[in-house]
Amino acid sequence: RELEDALDDCENVALVHAWDEGVCLYVGSVGANNAQDATSGKLLHALADKRCANFKTCGIDGNKTDGTSRINHELMDLFTLGNNELLNGDCSAARRVVGKITKLMYVPLIQGVLRYAYKMDVLNGREKDNASGSVFAASVLPRIHAASPGDATVIYNNMKVGESSVDSRAVKSAFENVYGNLGISCLDVGGLWDFANDDYFPGMEPCVDNNPISTIPITAVTLEPSRLTYTDMPTFNVAVEATPNPNAPTTYHPTYFPTIPSPSNEVDETHNVRDYDYYCGTSWIQAAENCGQPCPTGLDDECVDELGERYMCFYSTGCSAKLMEEVP
Repeated sequence: RELEDALDDCENVALVHAWDEGVCLYVGSVGANNAQDATSGKLLHALADKRCANFKTCGIDGNKTDGTSRINHELMDLFTLGNNELLNGDCSAARRVVGKITKLMYVPLIQGVLRYAYKMDVLNGREKDNASGSVFAASVLPRIHAASPGDATVIYNNMKVGESSVDSRAVKSAFENVYGNLGISCLDVGGLWDFANDDYFPGMEPCVDNNPISTIPITAVTLEPSRLTYTDMPTFNVAVEATPNPNAPTTYHPTYFPTIPSPSNEVDETHNVRDYDYYCGTSWIQAAENCGQPCPTGLDDECVDELGERYMCFYSTGCSAKLMEEVP
């Protein structure tokens, strides 16, 4: 809701602090202030890191069972990008970023449903497991129903409160049927990991995307006055700052955002500035790093058609200056 509020205030830069509030409501203050155990938080950021351990989707590449979830890595990039779009007054671009953020936030909730479905089906789950699974299912069922009423019915019938006969494979299949509509992938969700046997639980292996996407390590970007330089990921602190006076206003640490330099007009005569500065990527950072697939119209469709649904078209990537430096 706060991200949407930021979009409503898009043309008034003084009011886009709502974006920071939205990030804080995603991360929370407990886990963000505990570097030793980020999963100690109570909100979606902590949940994503807990579930990534269960589904082997931790790390930037989404192939580990500990650390920060791949989803949180992506969302932090998107939060940074959206904040920058708002500050640049590009409201339509910011709205596309919010759409992407919303899609990814479903991932840990779906993982929660799948985990408790398997517990109830195979691991002799108890009343607590049924209750947990029902709550997770209730959080995503309206969206699943919008995509496919039939698949939503399958999930509901298996995960409703008091249901003791659960078919975890049917639940998994119902979710996978709508991943494309939800804008997420098999790579995002992963599979339920069996630590004891160092393998996925039978029947809970990751599905295979129709258009698998290469996982590209994400590098943070520091923008200096004249050119891009690439550095390690900066600390992204969105915790609520404690104040000695309980009546004092709450202070939010602002999201990290780069200042985008103006595109260079000194380009090869055979190319257009838009061809250089509009590039596809899974995040603005990844697009600016790779400068691989141009999207000269500025539309996401160009990227989706060539690379898959996870890609969007980003502007002001700095590829103009970067590619000019590579010309002998």
